[in-house]
Amino acid sequence: MVDVNEKIKGLIDILPSYKNMRKEDKDLTHLFKDHSTLKHIVNEIKEKYKDEKIDVVVSAEMQGFVLASMIAQELNIGMVPLRKLKRNKSKNTITEQYMQAYGKEELEIHKDALKEGENVLIVDDIIITGQTALAASNLVEKLGGNIIGMAFMIEDDKNKGINKIKNYKTFSVIKHKL
Repeated sequence: MVDVNEKIKGLIDILPSYKNMRKEDKDLTHLFKDHSTLKHIVNEIKEKYKDEKIDVVVSAEMQGFVLASMIAQELNIGMVPLRKLKRNKSKNTITEQYMQAYGKEELEIHKDALKEGENVLIVDDIIITGQTALAASNLVEKLGGNIIGMAFMIEDDKNKGINKIKNYKTFSVIKHKL
């Protein structure tokens, strides 16, 4: 029998970075294509949060959207996307700047995407530095959202980005040195 964690690790492609500022990017195309593995990941996260009162899932683009949409569907709730700056054409947004290994990034969210007091699950594919998760939490809290937890498919066990969000309840399907 194949160990699911090892299968997940084997489906992550490490590619040269397109931004040339960092050594590599993680491509999850083959992982997303593998139905049984993807279903396992979604079920793990769903089972962790199915008894929590969650109103909406929030996720930063791009690979996080895939996972977050599937989890929202399983929990019978909606999903709110956090877009990178200037990809969202609405003028009715707020932004949060954060640092990545290759430089500054900004995420934005529609000002009316969350209601005061809504319970939010933040979902992302991989947590490496913790900066995206921290920016996402800041945006949710600026809009009055209540963060129930943060869920990740993969936690990079080398960079320890999870430590930047230790004030939140977190869950990772697997830990892996990326």
